[in-house]
Amino acid sequence: MVHTSILKRGASWRFFIGFTLVAFAYLWHLDMPVLWGDEAGTAVFGKNIIERGIPVGFDGRNLAVFGNCASVSETLLSRKIPWVQYYIGSLSIFLFGETTTGARLLFVLIGLCSFLPLYAVLKKESSHPAVITTLILLWPQVVLFQRSARYYPIVIFLFSVLLWTYIHHFKSSKFHLILCCIVSLIFFHTHQLAAFCSLLSFVILGLLKNKRSLQVYLPAFLLGFMSWAVFYFSLKGVPDHSPDHIQLLFEFPSRWVYVFLLGIKASILDLDYINAFPLLAWGALIGLVLSRKNRRQIFEPLRSPVALVILINLGIQIVMNSGLVGFETSHQYSLLRYMPQLIGFSLIPLFLVLERVVSHGVKRPTAQICLGSFVLAAVAFSNIFTFSYWFSPAAGRQREISWWPPVYAEILERRPDPFKTLIKTISQEKGLNDQTIVAWPPYVNEILNFYVGDRYLIIPNVLQNSACEESIIQEIGLMNYRRFKQRPKWIVFFLNPLRDTPPGYELKKIPFFRPSPDATRPELTRHHFVTEDSDPFGYIYVYRKL
Repeated sequence: MVHTSILKRGASWRFFIGFTLVAFAYLWHLDMPVLWGDEAGTAVFGKNIIERGIPVGFDGRNLAVFGNCASVSETLLSRKIPWVQYYIGSLSIFLFGETTTGARLLFVLIGLCSFLPLYAVLKKESSHPAVITTLILLWPQVVLFQRSARYYPIVIFLFSVLLWTYIHHFKSSKFHLILCCIVSLIFFHTHQLAAFCSLLSFVILGLLKNKRSLQVYLPAFLLGFMSWAVFYFSLKGVPDHSPDHIQLLFEFPSRWVYVFLLGIKASILDLDYINAFPLLAWGALIGLVLSRKNRRQIFEPLRSPVALVILINLGIQIVMNSGLVGFETSHQYSLLRYMPQLIGFSLIPLFLVLERVVSHGVKRPTAQICLGSFVLAAVAFSNIFTFSYWFSPAAGRQREISWWPPVYAEILERRPDPFKTLIKTISQEKGLNDQTIVAWPPYVNEILNFYVGDRYLIIPNVLQNSACEESIIQEIGLMNYRRFKQRPKWIVFFLNPLRDTPPGYELKKIPFFRPSPDATRPELTRHHFVTEDSDPFGYIYVYRKL
């Protein structure tokens, strides 16, 4: 009894320490770096909600219509991304201020809340619930997602709640159904693809193991999906001449199959690269199990609903991402940001099996806790268990022995941020109402819009005489749109300058330490770390009209 009491007290302390560590990692230096493009887009739409009640791309001065209106409807309402993240961003700015921290803070607090349902799930599955919960939520890729003013923390929290609803015993089946329907509705209106794959995985699990659960998760899935479909198709998109990837399936099927297979490869290798699904660790474990007589007992944790739904979801998400989008850029990056709920969570099945291996080799409870924690931490902290550490999956990608030091060094230390210097440079001179800024590449427009949009007009990324331009003129009027057509007060080019300084302008160069303007984005496959000794990759070329 005394031994049991000590273990229970230890579990409470581990929960408290784990939660505190996660809170510190999520909240420390939340103001750096400045919002990257998509985050700034969330904040801009959030500001517009405060003024107009809906996420519309025109705030009375500036336009948020990235990619020639690819993300908005004909009436300039957000269409590509559902609206939950914008309302969260709006509330965050309203509560905490129109700053970098203010835009992020509510998202981070929602991400921190994931600790509670995830811990409750793992408490029924694992002997180390606090350790595994802490390791997963402190996972470098998870941390980068959770510290963003985007849908990532919301998706992670909602998936954690869904896992909890599946293993929790509800006294009222009606309440269980209502709760799952509410979660599904919010999920689909946060990120439709992540929601579709996640809810579908619960439906498939029900078909395979627990048909009774279909009475809850099938209606929740259908309700969420249909509500999103009504929302999406009620907003008429702006006609675009760029073909969707899915059109290849009907027009050039052999090309679609080729890109689909490359997408599958990219997903598997990128998950391994960031140590979310370490291929060598799984391979070694399978080899160990095949050589032992009690292999069934060791792999028993993979039969649990939690492990099964994660693995099913992972398979569905990889196939859907590859089929609908393929991969990103010529570097063949996978769509990690479309499955934030599975980054870190995909380690849970591996951790549960490793726990079982330790428990078979060590019988004393205290020794199991110590050795088990050590084994889990070893796999979590070291990338030597990944295929990508020994055989780099693509040229130009670093072979990190661990992602933890660079990610946490960037959080703990204040690194130089050229975007802050740029914003300060532009802000020093008070802009008149009709002065404009043009920037290249255009995906930095939202950043400038958020930080200096109250002083300047940011010339939007719109093609002349396009359907996008027609929609904008119809919504805001020709006089408002013509304000963007004048000669800019500021011309901003990242890394690649104009051939000559335009007549009547002076040039200032700001050292830039990343290979591209959006290299602060949170995907580890694309994130570039700056150290104190980093040499600049080039400059931000800032041309100011005299």
